[in-house]
Amino acid sequence: SGTVEMNYLKDATFLVTVAVMLTYAAASPTFPMFKQCDNRWGTDTMGVPGPGERATICKEGCAMTSLTMGLVGLGIRLPNATEQLNPKTMNKWLKDHQLYTCAAGDCNNLVLNAVEAFTNQLTLVGEGFPQSQSEVVTGLEHTSYLYLAHVRHATHFVLLTGVASNGSFTVHDPYYNQATYSWDDMADMIVYRVVPKKDRSETRFPQDYPLFKQCNASWANDVMVHQTICQVGCLMSSVSMGLHGHDVLISGIPSNPAVLNAWLQTHDGYTSGDDLEESALDAINNTNVIWPKDGMHTSNDLDAFTIRSFMLQGRSVVLNVMHGRHFVLTIGWSYSNPDILYVNDPGFNTTSYSHSSDVVGYRIFDFADHWSR
Repeated sequence: SGTVEMNYLKDATFLVTVAVMLTYAAASPTFPMFKQCDNRWGTDTMGVPGPGERATICKEGCAMTSLTMGLVGLGIRLPNATEQLNPKTMNKWLKDHQLYTCAAGDCNNLVLNAVEAFTNQLTLVGEGFPQSQSEVVTGLEHTSYLYLAHVRHATHFVLLTGVASNGSFTVHDPYYNQATYSWDDMADMIVYRVVPKKDRSETRFPQDYPLFKQCNASWANDVMVHQTICQVGCLMSSVSMGLHGHDVLISGIPSNPAVLNAWLQTHDGYTSGDDLEESALDAINNTNVIWPKDGMHTSNDLDAFTIRSFMLQGRSVVLNVMHGRHFVLTIGWSYSNPDILYVNDPGFNTTSYSHSSDVVGYRIFDFADHWSR
């Protein structure tokens, strides 16, 4: 791929908060230039409600805008979209599916693997410096990675687009009129791998969960309150799989239906009718809230992409199916058919359910230690 050299203007009066480097694995893409303060979207609010401030795209949308430029260059669109992305439509989609997060009093932080909710063309490699300077140069030359670079003393993000003849990196800067930054200008970066077409998986399983059957002989006849785990333990067994998958110990022991049931019996974990008291689970782990305020959903009020976004952030999603009579743990999804949700079913040999026709509610749990609410 060729290099692009551009003259640039120095404008060092305003510091924002993010920086983006992008690269790909195909023919050299053409990236559009989007400015975060464009009057078509600059005043749109970003972020999610939570313990922190929310800002506009103009003020803090450099990372999101840079990422959007990269996605358009790759030809990636939002689900069911007929037109190409721009910062306005990208921001709305991220807000609608809770793909911003709060940290250190700021609720405008992009969930870094957010794009994996709607495309199998990119996977998050990591942030920091997961690649050396020479590897970044190679990645840009072969368009095999998307790099998000943090510049201006770690206050701003830009999209890396190539390498200039003097060794600096050409960029699309969503705020400043600057066309290059040096390697030393970069405090860190966010890196995505562009997945070659032959390697793209049509399914995604973000977290490894064990499959526990409620009628397993090791615990099938254990009594909950009046009935056994085999009879009515589908929700509790689904929860035990979630706990085990996130390495949450119960009194120092890995979770399974027998272990969790015994703990619940001594921690007011059931109603008199053998129903799980979800709030009791918070006593298992002192580091975070397992049963969040938004945990209970008694109808199918979440779209399939929000379920994906929860899973990508470490949340465990239990589906209520079979007209409300059964619970299963969601473990993945299909990119080719958004209606399919793959599950670990504790009661039946079913591996997937239809989001539109089978699901009647949800239980959302925050077992992952990194999820703070």
